[in-house]
Amino acid sequence: RVVLILAIVFSVMACVLGYMLAYGEGDTGALLDKHMWAGITTTILMFFALILRDVHLKTTYAAYWVVLIAGTLSLIGGSHHGASLVHGEDFLYAKLPPSLQAIITGMEEDHEDVSLESSAYEALIKPIFEERCYLCHFEKKKKGDFRIDEYDLILYGGESGMAGVEPGNLEDSEVHYRITLDPSKRGFMPPEGNDPLSAQEIELIAWWIESGASPTSSIRELSSKAYPESVKSAVEQILR
Repeated sequence: RVVLILAIVFSVMACVLGYMLAYGEGDTGALLDKHMWAGITTTILMFFALILRDVHLKTTYAAYWVVLIAGTLSLIGGSHHGASLVHGEDFLYAKLPPSLQAIITGMEEDHEDVSLESSAYEALIKPIFEERCYLCHFEKKKKGDFRIDEYDLILYGGESGMAGVEPGNLEDSEVHYRITLDPSKRGFMPPEGNDPLSAQEIELIAWWIESGASPTSSIRELSSKAYPESVKSAVEQILR
């Protein structure tokens, strides 16, 4: 009985604080909704388990255990969704070798070679976004109502009203503004607890934006327009 009471108290606290955190951070998305409703469901089921226990355990024994097990499963599911929100949906297998990841996800390994004819966005920029930004800005978690997993949505921006990327204009591109802020500032991205982008990654993104932020132009095409020396070594390294 004491354990059930404690479970209810802390479940309520988790729901309230979780909602406040999501609201304060501007988080939205299907994954967040699953996490939230699993928490609420767990709280309700623990409450009913306590009632069933206190009514007359001998006559409600079966129902009590059904509700208790359902609440535990809800807790496990909600905890998994919470971990996915913090560490990414692939956190259970992200550190495994690519061959094992391919087996788990059912997807073939991507062995596509990168050349000067490859799309600069697909070959150089999107992989940076996937590794550094998808954790908070994708279909299932739209922090600040901003998504970076689709090109058109990157241009559109989020709740700030500023374009995520303004082709040819670094000053009006919120993505560049956020990743070059002083790390001590509140709006710096990635947020605290995540590794910041390297100087090389920032230079590549800046080069792509200044060159027009095209989703299709090849590395060769953009290089003919603008190829800062600071970016040259980064591109050559990726092309090897």
